Amino acid sequence: MDDEDLYGAANTFDGQYSEQVPAKQYYAEIKVQTSRWQFTTPDAGDDRVDSDFATSGENQYYRTARAAPLTVPDGGSVQVDVGVAASS
Repeated sequence: MDDEDLYGAANTFDGQYSEQVPAKQYYAEIKVQTSRWQFTTPDAGDDRVDSDFATSGENQYYRTARAAPLTVPDGGSVQVDVGVAASS
């Protein structure tokens, strides 16, 4: 969080995304199309399947959500989950 590193993510056939990053503290942020998707309620339900992201902004085209700060340990990993549903 001391600088502005931008990392993308690669996805797998089952919708999982991953990225190897240096050990430090990060914010995870995601954008979805406003016309197609909305974020689900964060921390609603079992921690294995709930969303760790809360809506942080929206405009005509995109909704943005951000997870609480997360710390990636040296040689370790961190998992965050995002929940989306089709816009009505």
